[in-house]
Amino acid sequence: MRRMLINVVKKNIEIAIVYNKNLYNFFVKNLDINKKNNIYIGKIKSIENSLNAIFIDYGENKYGFLPFKNIFNKNLKKNILIQILKEEYQNKCSLVTTFIKFFGLYSILILNKPNIKKISKKIVGKYRKNLKKILLKLKIPINMGIILRTSAQKKTINDIQLDCDFQIKNLKIIKKKKKKKISPIKINNSKNIILFIIRNIIIYNINEIIINNKLFFNKIKKLLFFFKEKKILKKIKIFKNNIKIFNFYKINSQILNIFKRKIFLSSGAFFTIDYTEALTVIDINSCHSNKWKNLEETAFNTNFESIFEIIKQLRIRDLGGIIIIDFINMSNKKNKKKIENYFKKLSRNEFSKIKIGKISKFGLLEISRQKLYNNFLNIKKICNKCNKFY
Repeated sequence: MRRMLINVVKKNIEIAIVYNKNLYNFFVKNLDINKKNNIYIGKIKSIENSLNAIFIDYGENKYGFLPFKNIFNKNLKKNILIQILKEEYQNKCSLVTTFIKFFGLYSILILNKPNIKKISKKIVGKYRKNLKKILLKLKIPINMGIILRTSAQKKTINDIQLDCDFQIKNLKIIKKKKKKKISPIKINNSKNIILFIIRNIIIYNINEIIINNKLFFNKIKKLLFFFKEKKILKKIKIFKNNIKIFNFYKINSQILNIFKRKIFLSSGAFFTIDYTEALTVIDINSCHSNKWKNLEETAFNTNFESIFEIIKQLRIRDLGGIIIIDFINMSNKKNKKKIENYFKKLSRNEFSKIKIGKISKFGLLEISRQKLYNNFLNIKKICNKCNKFY
């Protein structure tokens, strides 16, 4: 059973994906905190040739940093349309672009990049061949590029065209606002979060969706009707119990593990997760794990057992950048290779791009992972604001 639980608390939308009572993924979306992919009409504040960039006032605490390479038109006017690529962090400004992405259910339209026509690498075989034909027939503005998402795999040209038209309509609304020359101003699209949820229902092949908020429940149903997703409509239910939805389905303790430094394994072993500015360090410890014959066997089995849980923690915390895993040292080269291969095998099922190196003579494995949602930071921000979690 694959279940999606949606907990709506004021402006916080918490989404848990559960496989057979085990937490598989967890997202927190907040309409006030989350700025990534938001679109703004901003003002040029200063042009810094020494940095090859422009600073943009878009109505938030700090200016946006717009590199020259992210500008489609060198003859910019003062009233400029931008999108957040990376949110501001500590002393760093947010990174912005003029190549605006519109995230649909089955596709992404990219303003000012007409040469881009791509299909998700996750789609292969006959589905990819079919989508290549569809890509040539779609009607989109000449100044826009397009990427077909993983959720487009089994969709018809009518389904995808409907999705494109939905995004083009949003673009027209934005252009009308831009003509009024009111800046800086945020252009809020509340449907983004609903599209995100529906996309994940398709991608994760969810069997049941349970929501604790009637208003949000109706909003999702309305968009599902628009996209003619009849199969998903049958799966969606409203949660009517008085207790909290995550407590009812007994995943609250699993969610709280997201904040723990030490993660225990079933054998009694554990690993710790520590964060630095440059990288994340995961250190595996055999601890009370002593059921194997010798040190080499203990090291291999503990390392092997930890891999599944490490990948799960990377996914749930949405950890990105360089990650160093300090495995228990193994002297057998074949055992090292087995660990590397198993890590690679499990990583192929992830939506995030993960690059894996080789285990060094000191037992260190260096990997890099693409951050998808800034998920862990979002959860931490909300927790710091509320001073508690549930």
